[in-house]
Amino acid sequence: MTTSVAITPKTFEALRPRFVELTDEQTYQREVSFACQILAKNDYLAKAQTASIQMAVMNVAQIGLSLNPALKLAYLVPRYSRKLNGVECSLEPSYQGLAKLLTDCGTVKSIEARIVWAGDDFDFDFASADKVTKHKPYILTGKPRGDKLAVYSIAILADGSKSVEIMSREDVEAIRERSESYQKAKGNTGGMSSTWITDEAEMWRKSVIKRHFKYLPKSGGAERVAEAIEIDSTDYPCTHSQWGLVDTLLRTATISEDEKAKIEREACDYTSIEASRAIEYLQNNQPVDDARMVREIAQEATVQLPDLTPDHEKWAAVAAKVKAGTSMETIRKHYNVSEENEQLLING
Repeated sequence: MTTSVAITPKTFEALRPRFVELTDEQTYQREVSFACQILAKNDYLAKAQTASIQMAVMNVAQIGLSLNPALKLAYLVPRYSRKLNGVECSLEPSYQGLAKLLTDCGTVKSIEARIVWAGDDFDFDFASADKVTKHKPYILTGKPRGDKLAVYSIAILADGSKSVEIMSREDVEAIRERSESYQKAKGNTGGMSSTWITDEAEMWRKSVIKRHFKYLPKSGGAERVAEAIEIDSTDYPCTHSQWGLVDTLLRTATISEDEKAKIEREACDYTSIEASRAIEYLQNNQPVDDARMVREIAQEATVQLPDLTPDHEKWAAVAAKVKAGTSMETIRKHYNVSEENEQLLING
């Protein structure tokens, strides 16, 4: 069982040289003070692994945001970790934080995100120059607010033109369902929570900003935005298509058998970001640089889930993962498993 350790400024002394190199001494002192205040007010967060708390605070310097509660640019939040089977501390940039990074680096002049409620009078047209041709909020239409229907972001680019991205309710909820912290927090009364529950509207706005960033022109400072999004995305495990693509690319990768075995062992526990890195690495280590082959591999990786039976070539490897603590929920993301075979895996 994890117990909290008193967090004081001394906890972060090892970070000082690198933190000050990235920022300055005053910023280091200020952000460490904010971190200690936040952790002192949250007993559950203070139980997180000390190394994860230190890393979260270092990430403040890496991406250039602040833990100042008044600014609401970034937060220290508890997240469930499969690897630790417990809580770890993570830095979570806010919607406002991502918007600040985008404007600071010059990618956009301004960017904002708005939620579309059922009671709004809203019209969106991809063929028009503005895309969003009407958005009259429910407080002016006189209708009940109702449910969230969509969320969109509007960015003003350096040349004054507009860029718009929109996501449906289904799009956003699909992202939410991949959040490990959200899945762990649902129905949990033991302290574990998720910003998808406590700050749902903020997460909707942040989701569309993150997607919008993919299509915005990249300036010289865009690396910080990308790093902030990567940090924020560590809560999301890899999808079946990512896992399948890793598995398929391994077959022809020109790397050592030991390295292949290591990737295969770790793939089930990859986050989405880790899977993306593995895919890029394996694509760069193929026998031929053939775009057609890569497309075929990607298509092959998106087929429906294979049936897992005792005579399947992966049965022993999966059984070992279950014995080591991998949940059946994780296994079912990659295979169809009958109730009978599920019991065989669980019982060893």
